[in-house]
Amino acid sequence: MEHGSRFHACFFAVAVCAAFLLMADRSHAATHYVYLGCTNPVVPYTNWLTAATNIQDAVDAAVDGDTVLVTNGVYGTGGVTNYTIGATLTNRVVITKPLVVRSVNGPEVTVIEGAGPEGNAAIRCVYLGTNAVLIGFT
Repeated sequence: MEHGSRFHACFFAVAVCAAFLLMADRSHAATHYVYLGCTNPVVPYTNWLTAATNIQDAVDAAVDGDTVLVTNGVYGTGGVTNYTIGATLTNRVVITKPLVVRSVNGPEVTVIEGAGPEGNAAIRCVYLGTNAVLIGFT
């Protein structure tokens, strides 16, 4: 009886350790960087020296759960039309994945700028999909 109890205790301990290892292995979220002045942008933009020069490129390189860090600047070029959501309006940034897009120094120095005219020809700033998070922008 004692041998069986030890076996079950050992089996339980191994199962618990394996479960923790599997859970730990799932947390490999990456950070992608955006810097207007970068002179050597390289996908997947994983440091300031190879940062994207626009937010959409870094968002496109990211996968679910990643973070995109954006440094100071006025991000007012480019545009994406997101037909997958049934919209025909253009946006500077379209985030349809569960990501966090965050400015480094806050909304006073980090701006996403749309463009007129009004109506269907306008360029909106950002489209946020389900579980997408945008922090610290004007």
